[in-house]
Amino acid sequence: AHQARILDPAAGGGVFLVLAYRRLVAAHWRARGRPTRARLRKILYEQIRGFDINDSALKLAALGLYLTALELDPEIENIEGISFDPMLGRILWQARAAHEPHPNPFVLGSLGPTISADHNHAYDLVIGNPPWTAWKGKAAVQLNRAATELVERTGKQLPDSLSETAKLRASLKGYKNPDSRPDLPFVWRAKEREKPAGVIAFALHGRLLFNRDGPTANARECLFSVLKVTGLLNGAALRKTDVWPGVTSPWCLLFARNQIPAPTDAFHFVSPHLEAGPNARGVMRIDYASAEPIEFGVLAANPGLTKVLFRGNELDADLMFRLSQRDLPTLKKYWSDAGLFGGEGYKVAGASQKPAPNMQGWPDLRKQRGRNKNLGFKLVATSLPSFDKPLLERARDPAIYMPPALILPVSIQYDRDNGVALPAWQRVAYSESFFGYSAAGYTRGSAKDLIRYLHVLTASNVFIYHMLMTSSQFGVERDTLQKEDVDSFPVVPLESLSTKQLESLRALSADIEKGECPWERVDEFVATLYRLTAHDRALIADTLSVSLPYAAQENFAQSAPTDAQVMAFAKELEKQLQPHFSLIEQTIQVTPAESNGTAWRFLDVTSDQPGTRSWLHDWLVTPGGRSGATQIIAQAGSQHLGIGLLAQYRYWTPSRAILCARTIISEHADHLMRAMEEEN
Repeated sequence: AHQARILDPAAGGGVFLVLAYRRLVAAHWRARGRPTRARLRKILYEQIRGFDINDSALKLAALGLYLTALELDPEIENIEGISFDPMLGRILWQARAAHEPHPNPFVLGSLGPTISADHNHAYDLVIGNPPWTAWKGKAAVQLNRAATELVERTGKQLPDSLSETAKLRASLKGYKNPDSRPDLPFVWRAKEREKPAGVIAFALHGRLLFNRDGPTANARECLFSVLKVTGLLNGAALRKTDVWPGVTSPWCLLFARNQIPAPTDAFHFVSPHLEAGPNARGVMRIDYASAEPIEFGVLAANPGLTKVLFRGNELDADLMFRLSQRDLPTLKKYWSDAGLFGGEGYKVAGASQKPAPNMQGWPDLRKQRGRNKNLGFKLVATSLPSFDKPLLERARDPAIYMPPALILPVSIQYDRDNGVALPAWQRVAYSESFFGYSAAGYTRGSAKDLIRYLHVLTASNVFIYHMLMTSSQFGVERDTLQKEDVDSFPVVPLESLSTKQLESLRALSADIEKGECPWERVDEFVATLYRLTAHDRALIADTLSVSLPYAAQENFAQSAPTDAQVMAFAKELEKQLQPHFSLIEQTIQVTPAESNGTAWRFLDVTSDQPGTRSWLHDWLVTPGGRSGATQIIAQAGSQHLGIGLLAQYRYWTPSRAILCARTIISEHADHLMRAMEEEN
């Protein structure tokens, strides 16, 4: 470690460089004793490098390194030979080309040819926080072209000896840089400057994690095919907190090695939860249940897995996998195959407005000022204003407005009592704050039944749950849906429903329109259609109660569990464990301890020996507070486990009891088994 060479290609004021210098000195001290002044200068001038396009930032970085070298100097009182050689051009490089105007930030800088090839394959660690801001216009064209060249150059540099080289080169050819942002190009450029198997560590925009298809998903697949990612920390839940002050976008930390991964290689994906107290102190906690390894091959086959694990856990991943195995058509495919139309509503603002088509006088459903008002449950066309806009940026296909139709607000409601999607039984125009699905021309059955069916489906918790698990936007950065999110919802074909089921959905849709809020019946009806078990339904309810991106759910997730909730967890844990021990005729008891006012709650798990060991609870508090853990399991005496869980309800749901049981069975079952006498 003390010999590592380190580069920050977007060094800014040099924070990473200063910290890296300190770490190098500490490593050298451990390996060879305290470094002399000469050795400190040698480390500084030979092992640290930084690039940037801002002269002022480079000067600040130089000052930070100067001061750090003086602080660490063991001979500081000896001023002879204390002066430094210049850093610019030796440690720090100006990456802005002569033809790139100052202070324009949208220049290639170290992504371009300004930095010489002498830096290629020269570093053991490339670390940094490259810029994320999207480029526009000619600058974006230049950036995207450079990114494509970088990636294709990477393909050409792959060793011919690898059996998969031809396939990899083909996948990289024609690479497109998503969103015209420069952060991913910095990762590709880092591969060129990194030694084989060297470490790459970057702070990046979080969009890398959650897109299931399109340019961003393809970019992730290309990057992960030639870079052995070892860890991804998803900070999307912590945006707008003091963990990273001033950052409002979702972000992630990428850790990787510069080598080709095998499909069976794995990385850890962790998602710290929003936790008001620690986050306000700049601290984040990593939940034990989120630190599961993901194989590259599994992620390639299921690109939506990271979103599921962000807002759920392995139980949710299992449920989503089983839903996908049903091989149901998506709503988009089902609608298209039936020859039907759907789309986003008309768009008013824009630079290329055109005369509105023949929509004048139609009832017009618009976004209300500030936020959509409560629309209720029934669309009364006569209460709407008339469409009167002479110009529109996009009018959309008139077919999407034809009745009967279902109109969904872009802003998804977390409380269904405030309203859900609206059936439109007569022609209604709607703005881009909505999108709709028209059943006009449906020939496989009743068009009204189809709209009522979609009305009930989108009002169910299964629908909200699917959006939370799959949307690249909802639950990441905004509380709104994109039409592609709804399009991806799997649909049990209406034609497969029985006569009794058709009668039920008609009644349910009518009751919703009356404002009777029959949500329990709606959820039961939809769960039956999708063959969901009682455990599946409980999991969906648990996940929605603590993982929806709204203040009510976020606060509930962080609230202390009640005694009743702790007891329910204990009963579920006992229920999950007992069948495994019944095989050897042992009884498991899970006993909650009384709350002692700490940030933890405790359970005793015992086998064939009633009672608890109260000292264990106090013992668990210390390592829990020190480690930042969410769960600690300690073996205490024969056939006794002590369990400490952070006193936040998100860790005490019945679903989490199932996960806890899995951990105990896989890691601690032997300890709970009584010693078996050897048979003569």
